Amino acid sequence: MDSRILNGWRGSLGIATLLVASSSASFAQEEREDCDIYYYGIGRAQDFKRAFACEMRVPDENKNWAILAVMYLNGDGTEKNVKKARAAFKHLESHDASSAALENALGRHEANPKFAFPRIDFCKEIAQTTLDGNYCDGIQQRLANVAAKGALKTAGADLDKATAKRFGELKRAFEAFRKADGARVYEAYGEGSIRNEAATDQENFVQRDFLAAVEAWGPKASSQPLPKRSLADADQELNKVYRALMDRHDAEAAEVVKNYPNPETQQEMLEASKSAKNAARDAQRAWLKYAAAWKKFAEALRPDNPRADDVRAFLIEQRIRELKSTGEEGAAKE
Repeated sequence: MDSRILNGWRGSLGIATLLVASSSASFAQEEREDCDIYYYGIGRAQDFKRAFACEMRVPDENKNWAILAVMYLNGDGTEKNVKKARAAFKHLESHDASSAALENALGRHEANPKFAFPRIDFCKEIAQTTLDGNYCDGIQQRLANVAAKGALKTAGADLDKATAKRFGELKRAFEAFRKADGARVYEAYGEGSIRNEAATDQENFVQRDFLAAVEAWGPKASSQPLPKRSLADADQELNKVYRALMDRHDAEAAEVVKNYPNPETQQEMLEASKSAKNAARDAQRAWLKYAAAWKKFAEALRPDNPRADDVRAFLIEQRIRELKSTGEEGAAKE
């Protein structure tokens, strides 16, 4: 399981959510049974009955009362029962946008008890707060991780021992890069609840790119794509984009010195700026190791025609998009 995903912390609706545990965007897990694996089908077939039974085993103080209310309204793993849905709703401690959305759904069911309402999707229809949105982002990340592991397992199924070793090294290098790039985006926001969502989105982005690279250059690829431009041109553009990113961090630090004369405030903001720049540098170093691992794997996979330069050009084009997706936009959102 991805270390960034929580299953136990309670959100505004009593829903598990993502919480920051350190500046590197790592997260802790509260102890409670992971009922989400059944409800959302994470690494197994979706099973509402087991999800409902699982949630009912959880002590009341840790139950996902909002999910239970939705289960009763939908008949997910139990009978449809509006009264029990209302009883579950009464356990919620907060009254915010998410609880208001659930209240509205309850009201519609109570006012029209015989109407066949469509099934409610918690993440699409109920989750309105940042906390509950982070929970839903976490679910999507877990589903994406399971799908990625399955795809990579299939891709490496028939490799010889030496090539399989290189593939294992590539996967480990990618994991280090993925987490580092998530931390880069997390730090770029400085503060605010959106930084969790942004970091998760970036990890999903680079994971999709990795799978695309495996599809294009891995053992199952029937033909490898031609590069969009020469390796030299692609590398020059990557250096330009990366330098612009680092220059912006330097400019932000200069703005802090200029606009915040108070020593304590200035020091705090300069430390945050330094952390963001360091995270960007660390992510790029992790990417370089990842790209080097790709070269070794490509050469082991196709020793007679590795096309190492073309592989690297392909990866560089991906990296340029990854840096531009947040490097130019991310910090401006906060």
